[in-house]
Amino acid sequence: MTVGGIETRAVWSLGEGTSAVLLHGWMDNADTWLELLDRLAARRRAAIAYDQPGFGVAPPLDPEREVLDQLVDFGARTVLRAAERSGKPVVLVGNSLGGWTALRLAQHEELPIAGVVAIGPAGIRMAPLFFTVDRIPAVSQLISLRAPVPDGVVRSVAGRLYRRLAFGNPAAVDQAVVDRFTRFTVDRAVIRTRIDYAKRVRPELADPFDPERIKAPVTVLWGDRDRLCIPAGAEDLRARLPHARIEMLPGIGHTPQIECPAVVANAVEALAH
Repeated sequence: MTVGGIETRAVWSLGEGTSAVLLHGWMDNADTWLELLDRLAARRRAAIAYDQPGFGVAPPLDPEREVLDQLVDFGARTVLRAAERSGKPVVLVGNSLGGWTALRLAQHEELPIAGVVAIGPAGIRMAPLFFTVDRIPAVSQLISLRAPVPDGVVRSVAGRLYRRLAFGNPAAVDQAVVDRFTRFTVDRAVIRTRIDYAKRVRPELADPFDPERIKAPVTVLWGDRDRLCIPAGAEDLRARLPHARIEMLPGIGHTPQIECPAVVANAVEALAH
């Protein structure tokens, strides 16, 4: 489908009433929400997740514009689109970089946002590894080789890294989850580009959002084994946004929507009217 002139794809659940818009994180794609969508569908809650600009099948980001501005612009269009279809404000859910985007969007009172679920949001306390993935030996070797590299090798390296960084218990993750993450990372040039996004975004994250402008209710879910967005950032966020409800998730890593989707579904339902 096309959203705001950007060709992308979406996955969704059908339902009635308040809908949810789901924003994935860096290097990820809309499929990260499939477990959550299953649970929302069982509750007849409409929700939709898109490949955001620069990721999945969506086109690369504009190198002349700030990364986060482009994600916020796209996110605003998806919110308006969902609200127009349901006739009600939406619950905005974002993981990692998507969580940062959701909080920034919540600043705009003119957007029809019923509430925000920020899952391990970026921009509060970031592990240095987020910005230096290209220094990991296996990644560095992969992207610097001059000879062609089989797609299977590229996906294998990306998959091992994903298991290591995204989950509280990497060994317990179903291979199918890893496969759907790596299906869009078979091209080394794409990997280089997305690593460059992380480097470009570092200074942009320094000014995450203006808490005085966020009026919608906010729920923050944070895995206590998150290796990319440091869990201690939850206390920093509490100081900035005292009205937010913050829930720490024991044994969970960077992607609670995969490891404990029922908890995320409950948070969405609590904010839906």
